[in-house]
Amino acid sequence: MKEVLKRNSATIFTVLAVVGVVATAIFTAKETPKAVELCAKVDDDTDEPTIIDYAKATWKCYVPAVAIGTATITCIFASNSINKKQIAA
Repeated sequence: MKEVLKRNSATIFTVLAVVGVVATAIFTAKETPKAVELCAKVDDDTDEPTIIDYAKATWKCYVPAVAIGTATITCIFASNSINKKQIAA
């Protein structure tokens, strides 16, 4: 089993990266309506809101999407690194 995982680790990381891209898109789409509502509240509370005001109001909505996106990027780099090592061997 250990040898099978080691031999197919690049493929496993690639599949995880694909799943991560889809999950990032889903989480972002799911949280956007909440962020729009928060932006509307900022518009009501502030005379001239800035981008910083909007970011402060909405950043918590996107924490899961950023975490999944970061894990996805890590999987892409890991897959590439493993592929390079396998090609060199």
